[in-house]
Amino acid sequence: MVPIIPISCQFDQQTISKIIAADALVQRYRALFALLDWSPLDSPEPATGPGRPAHPKSAFAKAFVVRVCEKKASMPALRAFLQEHPLLVLELGCASPPGCAAALRL
Repeated sequence: MVPIIPISCQFDQQTISKIIAADALVQRYRALFALLDWSPLDSPEPATGPGRPAHPKSAFAKAFVVRVCEKKASMPALRAFLQEHPLLVLELGCASPPGCAAALRL
């Protein structure tokens, strides 16, 4: 399965931020997400074991909002949509894969 969180060794965080700022779809969802309080979903949870940290609950809730707004009937349809819009995945707040923080200088 192809990962949907974008990784770039060519662009630093400042460049990616400029690209995201120019993306109309991301800006539309950023404005929508700003209307809601996501803090109850982002309370820190203790690690349950070894491995990658889980994505924040707010990322899943935001993905559900995208699914409804984009009228995607299934999670595979949402995944296909997010693969076409990788900058939106970053806006959802998904946890970066291992090595991504170094590549993006996060």
